[in-house]
Amino acid sequence: MDIEHVFQSFPELSRDAVENALADSLHEMLNTTCKNAHDIHEEHRKLQAELSGQEYQPLLSKGTDIPEYVPIQLLKDNIHTNGLDPDKWRSTIQAHATTKLEAYVSSISDPAIAKSSFDAVERFKASLLLAPSASTSVDRLLLISDRMANRNLEEVASSGSEETLAEPLLAVSKLAHIVKDDVSLQGIIIIPFAALLLLVIGSALYMELILLSSRYGHSFRVVLQTDETAFREAVRQLKEKIAQETAQQEQRDQANRDLREKQKRKQAERNRKRDKKREDDEQKAKRKDYYYGSVAMIIPLEGRSGDPRGYAVRIEAVKENLLGDDEVLQKIKRITVADNIIPAASTSIYCLEIYCHSLPSGIKAGTWVNLELDMKAATPATYAPVLPPEGSFDNGLCWVEVTSPYASFTGGALSNFGKTDNGFKATVDMAKITLDVPKTALDKLQILFERCQAIRHNITNFFRLSDVISKKSISLSQYKVADHYAMANVGQAAAGWIGSTKEKWGIISDYGFGKGDRDFTDMIDHFLRQTQDMPVILSHWDRDHYRIADSGRAKLVRGTGLCPTLRHWVVPDQPLTAKAFELACSIHAQGLLEWCTTDEYGPAGGNWRILRCQSTDKDDKNNSGALALVVGLQDDDRPLLYPGDANYEYIHNISELDGKLYYVIATHHGSEASLKVKYGGLGDSIPRSVGSAGDPAVYFSFGKGNSYGHSVERVVNLYKAQGYKKAYATADLASDEDLLIVGIGPNVLSQLPNPRPIPGVSEDIAIYHDIESYFAFMNGPSKSTDAPKVPRDNSAPPIVTDTITLDGAEHDPLALFAIRDEWQQIVKYRVLARKLIMRNCPLTVKCESDVPIQVLLQCEDIELYATTAAASTPEAFPVVLFDVRSGDPWGGYADMGGQAMAGNDGYMGGFVDIRVTGNWLVQIADKSVYKSGEPEQLRLHLEIQYRGGVGGTGEKGAHGQAGADGVNGTSDKCVVDTNFDPWSGMTGYSYSVIGGARATAGGTGGTGGTGGSGGRPSTFPVSQIIATKTKVPDWLQSNTTGHCFTVSVALLNNDGVQFGAQGKGGPGGEGGRGGHGGIQGKRFQAYQFPGGFTELKDEQSVKPAPDGASGPTGYPGPDSGVNPVDHGKLEPRVIICETEEETHERLMEDEFV
Repeated sequence: MDIEHVFQSFPELSRDAVENALADSLHEMLNTTCKNAHDIHEEHRKLQAELSGQEYQPLLSKGTDIPEYVPIQLLKDNIHTNGLDPDKWRSTIQAHATTKLEAYVSSISDPAIAKSSFDAVERFKASLLLAPSASTSVDRLLLISDRMANRNLEEVASSGSEETLAEPLLAVSKLAHIVKDDVSLQGIIIIPFAALLLLVIGSALYMELILLSSRYGHSFRVVLQTDETAFREAVRQLKEKIAQETAQQEQRDQANRDLREKQKRKQAERNRKRDKKREDDEQKAKRKDYYYGSVAMIIPLEGRSGDPRGYAVRIEAVKENLLGDDEVLQKIKRITVADNIIPAASTSIYCLEIYCHSLPSGIKAGTWVNLELDMKAATPATYAPVLPPEGSFDNGLCWVEVTSPYASFTGGALSNFGKTDNGFKATVDMAKITLDVPKTALDKLQILFERCQAIRHNITNFFRLSDVISKKSISLSQYKVADHYAMANVGQAAAGWIGSTKEKWGIISDYGFGKGDRDFTDMIDHFLRQTQDMPVILSHWDRDHYRIADSGRAKLVRGTGLCPTLRHWVVPDQPLTAKAFELACSIHAQGLLEWCTTDEYGPAGGNWRILRCQSTDKDDKNNSGALALVVGLQDDDRPLLYPGDANYEYIHNISELDGKLYYVIATHHGSEASLKVKYGGLGDSIPRSVGSAGDPAVYFSFGKGNSYGHSVERVVNLYKAQGYKKAYATADLASDEDLLIVGIGPNVLSQLPNPRPIPGVSEDIAIYHDIESYFAFMNGPSKSTDAPKVPRDNSAPPIVTDTITLDGAEHDPLALFAIRDEWQQIVKYRVLARKLIMRNCPLTVKCESDVPIQVLLQCEDIELYATTAAASTPEAFPVVLFDVRSGDPWGGYADMGGQAMAGNDGYMGGFVDIRVTGNWLVQIADKSVYKSGEPEQLRLHLEIQYRGGVGGTGEKGAHGQAGADGVNGTSDKCVVDTNFDPWSGMTGYSYSVIGGARATAGGTGGTGGTGGSGGRPSTFPVSQIIATKTKVPDWLQSNTTGHCFTVSVALLNNDGVQFGAQGKGGPGGEGGRGGHGGIQGKRFQAYQFPGGFTELKDEQSVKPAPDGASGPTGYPGPDSGVNPVDHGKLEPRVIICETEEETHERLMEDEFV
């Protein structure tokens, strides 16, 4: 066989590949043959040593590495030229051996030894010349050549006395004599080469082997190389499968991580809002007794001797927490200048008068302060002055008037009124009155209440310049000639009027009453009932001059014809405090507010004038823009000046009245402070009276005891010095319902019935009169039909809607009434109407935040309608259904090795706050359940329903770790062993299989992680219902065992789960996938006859080992760890008020009862 035949047999291989494979096979064969030759030679030497009795010494020391006899490079360098030609290879090997021997001899330094060695080499070369060609008789020539080679080599090896021929050279030299037969050479080369080719072509399962063994009896083993193509393909596919599954799992894990992060961000945002709400609530609880207040006025206090006693500081304040109220914040955003201007905030305003020994640092009129006031410690003020008229007082002693929102269902008005007209007595820690008002709070306060804020100026301008106002302006021609001035007994305040006994008209000159001095109820009622057609001229915006208008009694007539805001008001152009602004807005809403912006104002041809004060200090409301009143300017009149609280010198053209006045009402209730002149003496500003020409008098309006301690005796002397001979005071009136009436025109007072003369005073000048008799005369049959009437403005829309209808069949019936917080979460629905109609009850309210939604329903009358199936029990009426969002479910699963998240909590449920002052009508499916006033209906049971609110399910546990993948096996080795028996001359063959490594099975997947615990369920605050006793069934009936007007909570099922159920633990994580088994290598079975191998294809060969089992599923998480909510403790409260007025008082309370 030549090499070209080999190339043709394996066309799949390149020539270089074939030549390299042949060189490798030849290298393995030749070196193995040399080693066998070495071993035979060693056995021969050992035998010779034994026969000669000499010690045997091996040529190679024990442990020496087997040398490379024939270098691989020699074979690769010559394979292309030699091919499989034995003669060429014989020549190559012989030349290689000869070169090695000559090099060895050349290295010998001893000439004698070198000479003998050289001779031996020469003889070796000569013996090689006897080597046969392929055509020579093989057996004879082989024998000759072998013997010659061995003999000559032995001569070379033994030529020296001490040195021997190197063993590799000896073996190679022997090799040169072995390679002599063409057939043998081809067999030696082709058989290992064919085994190598099996790996590539895989076409033969076995091959007949031709082996050439050494004629000296050594054996030779050939290991067949199997075709690994199928095995490698199976391994590749397994790797691809594992890589694909790993990549897919990573994609799922990444998507899960993204989803988890999104959910965690959502949860973190929810927690942030919840924490912020909790922190705000905690801060509000800490600051519940703190207030922001505007300093309206500071009044020096005097002793009877005129010595300073301290100061009275008037402050109008609101609770600090008001600025965090979402409803107020929403109103701030909506404030605009519009035709229907309403108060900026419907909240309680606290009017304080604090008595202190000295002023806190930086406190002055017009500043905003922060203060602490504990109203729980306050006590109702008695009918004695809070401040004692003489002696010491506790620093921080305080009188507090609380004014609260009040809805009038008649006319739809909404205003602030006093809760009690007596007020409360409290104490303020003066050290805690500071200027510490944060910028953000101040901004809000300025929008709501600030006197000098830009929007307030716009509103003020609107008040002044509105066409509505100018058209409805008071017609002064109707009120030309006044013939008397009446002063009411209103304590440390001012209230009176100018009037005409002839034409029976009157104009009120201030509308206030004092604080805490006594019970002013009857006097206020007289003013409200008897003066309904009288316009009002307000001297200045100080509460003791307009307090009747927003008193506790005034709210009872709000919206009716007796309402103080349903009359013309001529008011000073001054900055407004919170309370003043609220009142101005209410009057303006009716189109009846007129700002006096001229220095002198009055009817043409009339005998009275309004005179504007000229102080340039805008914060001095007593003087800057304040309105004084002078009456009696005709020739026969006795003129009277009412300055309000102004300093005389600031009144417009006051000098023209000097020496012309008969009467003056002492400014500022007799205060000495208002008589101090910057450039002059005390009292120099008082205009002089007419002197001896008449009987001039000064009149004082103050309460009994004179709470400010004004030095009346000293002040009286100051007036007497200006010609006012007599002094009279409302405090001296015998009855609280008495009037002090001053005659302006001649013979006026004699017309009044039942006068009581003032001792020493002509009845034509001044008398006492009781208010009932006075108004009986003024409003009697003789009253002129031409007497002025107050024009009504019906164009102003009501603030309180007459009727509101809510329909539960609508998607979101309460949407228009929503109040939202800073995150736009709904926190309250507020519905205020005279009549509230609710159809298709219950109204559904979605609760999707952690803020409890208050459904606040405020009305006079309520009508409720529902279908039969709406309630949980036949006898119950469902009012509102709170559809509470359950805890958001966790999507995905926990991170590998991480802890599963606990379930999200259910969201907060809402609560109902229903306040009804009047009638109830309740009907189910056209059947009346209850109607106020029908005694046969004894029971009314309302129901507040809740649905959803389940704690969220815990997160699914992490999936288990994937099992370890098995190890791939290796293929079996097919082995052919040859054995030459030199005695018989026979060569034997045996076939065996060396088993490859077995593939291992995949490992079991890891256990899944434990699921997260369940979330906490929803809960809700307690609801309440306020009703009037006479409008609902009796609280207890003799023939019943329980309350007849009851309200309960119904927890509904949703998909079989009751409201407020505990959150379920998350499912355990999935077990990890089992590892993939490794791929078995090729498996063979050997057989001896006729000899060969069979691949076990169907059984094991190139088959995967078993995959590992999936890991077990993780344990589910525990249910919510909190104790179940006891909803029985959350039953609504029912508050029954004795009267409608008591219910009405609670209707607009700021805080939840």
